[in-house]
Amino acid sequence: MNKKNIISPSDKIIIKHKALAKEKEVRIALNYADNIIATLREPFLVINKNLRVVSVNSSFYTTFKVTEKETIGQLLPNLGNGQWNIPQLIHLLKEILPQKTVVANYEIDHEFKTIGYRIMNLNALQLRIPKKIATLITAKTEEEEEELILLAIEDITEMRRMQENLQRLEKLAAIGKLAGIMGHEIRNPLGVIRNSIYFLNMKFKESIDEKVRRHMDILETEIVACDKIISDVLEFARTKPPSFATEEINGVLQGVLSKANIPKIIKVETNLGENLPKINIDIAQVKQVFSNMISNAVEAMPKGGELSVTTSQTDSFISIAFKDTGIGIPKENIDKLFTPLFSTKTKGLGLGLAACQNIIIAHHGKIEFESKEGQGTTFTVTLPIKISG
Repeated sequence: MNKKNIISPSDKIIIKHKALAKEKEVRIALNYADNIIATLREPFLVINKNLRVVSVNSSFYTTFKVTEKETIGQLLPNLGNGQWNIPQLIHLLKEILPQKTVVANYEIDHEFKTIGYRIMNLNALQLRIPKKIATLITAKTEEEEEELILLAIEDITEMRRMQENLQRLEKLAAIGKLAGIMGHEIRNPLGVIRNSIYFLNMKFKESIDEKVRRHMDILETEIVACDKIISDVLEFARTKPPSFATEEINGVLQGVLSKANIPKIIKVETNLGENLPKINIDIAQVKQVFSNMISNAVEAMPKGGELSVTTSQTDSFISIAFKDTGIGIPKENIDKLFTPLFSTKTKGLGLGLAACQNIIIAHHGKIEFESKEGQGTTFTVTLPIKISG
């Protein structure tokens, strides 16, 4: 018998104590790492090669409104009743381990069932660790692992919205400046043409033949149309910061409806909320928005229909909804709706909705819409009861 292979009882005790001490060190290190991850503001996950969730930080639970029981040990695509079943994300994560790839600043936009639409910036990489440590992390829920994936999630929805809003404002400012210059430059020659037509009408009032008079009337009509377009352009360019005054929104809305040109083939129904608080608005600008909403609804119902106008209060906001039963908005136009100079109308420059959005943003509110082609559209203007800052 080779004595070198014999391990004495005392040696076994020493080895056992060393193993326990090593495991304790590992647990302390893991606890230290968990505490660091827990302090991260961004949601953070650890998943295994089968995409089963091993660990998450508290920010993940808070952000996505889920519990530990609903998360740990679950497959990523099954989390939150399938709200993480995002094919592009799953494909990327499945490539990380076998191909040693890294996901860096990968953006996804997704409608989450618990928190709604979000734009997420994802970073993921492979983590290779000894099997014994992996067993401690996974709590022996599966076979021992030595390959895990770290997935960090950053919600950049608001940042993207702010960037888009800044770009939109810069574009609007440039368009407004150009519109102001062009408006003045075009209006001057139009005035000369109008005066010339007036002079010719007066000079040859008795002798002018019917055909020439008809063409001069056409010229006069088109000059009026051009002048209206120029006025719209200049109004868009001159949009000023709101001059706030306390107003009762139902009264403002009723005033606009009473003066609106609504054909008899369109039925108007109002559902005005009771005891709504007064709010601070620029009454002229808000009237302009309401008039535009009503005008768009009327134009969307050339064969008649129903316009429903509703006001209501939700928390610290008042909402004014304009719902029509018209032709709806084609899918290809949805993203362009508030873009300056985009219009589906045969006449007009497409500045109406862009100007309305400008006004409502200046009021610290927002304009949203829902539409189904052939079924109608609802525009909702939301205004704060108290304007902060």
